[in-house]
Amino acid sequence: MAKLNEAQPSVVVNERWVVLVAGLGLMLAIWSALGSPLPRFEEGEVAIAYVNDVPITQEEYARALEAIRADATHTLTQKDKQRALDVLVREELLVQRAEQMGIVKTDRTIRKAIVDAMMISIRTEERAAEPTDAELTEFLAKAPGLFQKPAALALMAARAPTPDAATALEKALRAGAPFEEAVEEAGAEMLPLPEGALALSKVQDYLGPTLTARVAIQKAGDIVGPVQSPNGSYFVWVLGREESAPKSFEDMRPVLAQEWRRRREVEAVLAYFARLKKAASIEVIDEALHD
Repeated sequence: MAKLNEAQPSVVVNERWVVLVAGLGLMLAIWSALGSPLPRFEEGEVAIAYVNDVPITQEEYARALEAIRADATHTLTQKDKQRALDVLVREELLVQRAEQMGIVKTDRTIRKAIVDAMMISIRTEERAAEPTDAELTEFLAKAPGLFQKPAALALMAARAPTPDAATALEKALRAGAPFEEAVEEAGAEMLPLPEGALALSKVQDYLGPTLTARVAIQKAGDIVGPVQSPNGSYFVWVLGREESAPKSFEDMRPVLAQEWRRRREVEAVLAYFARLKKAASIEVIDEALHD
């Protein structure tokens, strides 16, 4: 089978630990209860409280109440309402304290949680869009073969172990000699490929990704080679292609819409990063890292 291209004071440490553990526990509880990231405070929203001048909005409070209501077996009481507000105040106090202590900037676990939450928020905003038939038709037109099953190929392949054998085999094939006969006369060897048409994934199992990529775009009757590798030169004869039957738009639509949404989410994330980068002041000190 041939393949190709293959030291701080203890009181500070204790305080950081307590804040970190408590913060993570409370954030996990709030996240579990409230689900998606809380909305940002924007102009026009009503603040029901301020924590060191940072507003807690009516919408945040309503979401916290709804989380409690969903888990309660009784009508919400004044105590429940106070508990919802207390949760939001404690969360804000912990976030502010973590920022003061530098935990948000230095603790990798928290930094990753923040990044993950931001990525979810960005993608969620874009995910609300549902593609129209016109948008999907335009998307498909730009990549017509993207959702079609690749052709299956019937192949013969050989390996020439030395440069001389590769030269002799190439010369014989160019002269029109039958493939198997040319392989034998050149001192090369046939590769044990199964008979019949093989899916490209199966071809790659035998020939490796580089040679498979070359073979995949050939027509029936074409010969690929020599393709050099550390253990010889390879030649592949495409005996035949079996093209898959084209699918109708309706059959492809669910997968097409899923890929359309995925790409829109990627574009949204990249555009968001571009806006942040444009508004930021970024200085690269190491000259070797400049473009």
